[in-house]
Amino acid sequence: MKGYELDVTYDCNWHCDYCIAYTHEQPNRKFEDVLEEVENLPENISSVTLAGGEPGMLSKEQIEEIMISLIEKNKIIDLMTNGLFFEKYPNLVRFTDEIFYHCVEDLSLRKDIKFYPEFMNQANRYYVLVAINESFEDVQYYIDKYPEIKFLILGDYRGDNLIKIKEFLRFIQYNKDSINERTLIEFTTDIGRI
Repeated sequence: MKGYELDVTYDCNWHCDYCIAYTHEQPNRKFEDVLEEVENLPENISSVTLAGGEPGMLSKEQIEEIMISLIEKNKIIDLMTNGLFFEKYPNLVRFTDEIFYHCVEDLSLRKDIKFYPEFMNQANRYYVLVAINESFEDVQYYIDKYPEIKFLILGDYRGDNLIKIKEFLRFIQYNKDSINERTLIEFTTDIGRI
């Protein structure tokens, strides 16, 4: 199964330090260009991840037009969002397969983050929390606050933010029954890359 990441917009309502998209540094995409990209998707692409920027920044009409085109092409639709998509378009979530909901690494500044267990308690839907060395307590706060959600916890391995691997592993082991099982798989994969 071959996937494709489609940046539907470069606009975003967050400014995350860990963002690797650098979308705030460039002019926004023209919607006509996005539709053209959808139209010209290679046949061997089976799944398309709506990303950006934040897909929830598009209008309902724009999102629906993209999704209808992808469904007509028999593509699986995945979604990467900071949660704005859920707030604005809850009725469209059902057309997605895999969802990655990401949150900023400085979670202490985001005590207002809203989680939507009704959308996420399925096999291919993950709430992603990014942990840095100073944020274990904040990550624990969300794990404890939402026991019905099994979070996927990712460590930050960028330069100066390189997570203390032993502490992170201890944290994962301590919470192993409360976090998504993919956390350990992702941790092992990331350690192999360092």
